[in-house]
Amino acid sequence: MVAMTQISAFNTALDMFKTDNGIYPAGTNGLNDLVVMPSGMTNWHQYLDEIPVDPWGHPYIYEFPGKLRPDSYELRSAGPDGKIGTADDILYWKVPKK
Repeated sequence: MVAMTQISAFNTALDMFKTDNGIYPAGTNGLNDLVVMPSGMTNWHQYLDEIPVDPWGHPYIYEFPGKLRPDSYELRSAGPDGKIGTADDILYWKVPKK
């Protein structure tokens, strides 16, 4: 599934960001920090070329710290219905690790 592949790519990039910078990108706009260097970062690399939308044309939702997982980030696709919190959401912790 395309969304799971994209979420796996985000997970890899976010982990690399944390390894390089000691923290995950903060806030709800943190995925942009994988493409454009945020101010104050000294060991940043471009982790992704672009931030794709999910297969249904919706932006992925990222937040750090997470509401359900305050010690980590939350990343999801709203799924086909485009609504967060419904049964078709694709959550990053449900994506199988390779």
